[in-house]
Amino acid sequence: MTLDDVQKVLAPDVLAGLTDDNGDGLPDAAVVEAALAAAERDVRARVAGAVLVGDAVLPAALRDVALTLAVERLFERRHAALPGDWTARAARARVLLDEMARGVRPVAGLPRPRTVAATRGPDERATRKPVLDEF
Repeated sequence: MTLDDVQKVLAPDVLAGLTDDNGDGLPDAAVVEAALAAAERDVRARVAGAVLVGDAVLPAALRDVALTLAVERLFERRHAALPGDWTARAARARVLLDEMARGVRPVAGLPRPRTVAATRGPDERATRKPVLDEF
């Protein structure tokens, strides 16, 4: 995700107001990129146990969640109230992310890890081994 993605969802004056730290009236790309990177890390960490996301490009559903959380971060850094439509969008994104993290909602384009019982180990306890659903 990039500054362009954020510019598609926020009005130019709103984006500049949230990110212009140097006073030139333009959005600061570094601020936007930091918010996007932090949101993407949060999303990857949250779904790590439910899907095999690794360093792959996030699928569309997760990119949208990360974008929403990044916009929320931009408002929070200015201690500005998140507009109502964004509040609702962020709430939906968190529910969706929670469902994906719990494995209730699959993430299209990403394989799910699964655990299978393996052979008994030398100490006679059953061991478990994560495997891929698909190769």
